[in-house]
Amino acid sequence: MIPSLGVFSTKLKNLFAKRRPDSEFDEEVREHLRLLTQRCVRAGLEGQLDETLSTERLITFLSTVFALLATILAALGLYGVMAFVVTRRTGEIGLRMALGAPKSSVLWSVVREMLILLGCGLILGLPGAYALDSFLLSCST
Repeated sequence: MIPSLGVFSTKLKNLFAKRRPDSEFDEEVREHLRLLTQRCVRAGLEGQLDETLSTERLITFLSTVFALLATILAALGLYGVMAFVVTRRTGEIGLRMALGAPKSSVLWSVVREMLILLGCGLILGLPGAYALDSFLLSCST
């Protein structure tokens, strides 16, 4: 129910109660009815639009939350793998440093292994994401 209906119905009752010449009275009634119709139609359309888009907004919000969660989990997983690799190679790193290897070469060996893992993930992940995207788009249409 539209809250402004009461105001318009009261105004219409007041118009009927007053005595005016017919043409002026008719014009004022038509104007009030036109305003009432516009407000009812506008409120109805806005309500339908909000109702229709509420599901889409919910899906968008949930997708965003899950995407952020997936990104955080991927970052934590990558950190865990790198921590494991460095911990596994601690003896090797210590031996290299003791034999006089420059810090840059030791650092590069760890970074190189990380880049290899990252490259493998990208090589497998990007085509998989593209294929999944194409599949989901074909399902939705």
